[in-house]
Amino acid sequence: MSVEQILEELPKLAPEERRRIFELLAQLESQEAHVLTPEESAAIDEAIRSLEAGKGRPASEVRQRFAARWCR
Repeated sequence: MSVEQILEELPKLAPEERRRIFELLAQLESQEAHVLTPEESAAIDEAIRSLEAGKGRPASEVRQRFAARWCR
């Protein structure tokens, strides 16, 4: 079945059937959204080690710094 055929059939489905399809598509999309690179994984691991060593920053400070830089 082609994408066009699927799209033509969607309006014919009951709301619960469309909801099931939507939920499956959302699940598939989130599973494939982003796979961490080795560098990203290493950065996360380092951040966790830093937090565990008491070198973290309070969330309020992080929010404030983020807002100052990105919310202009």
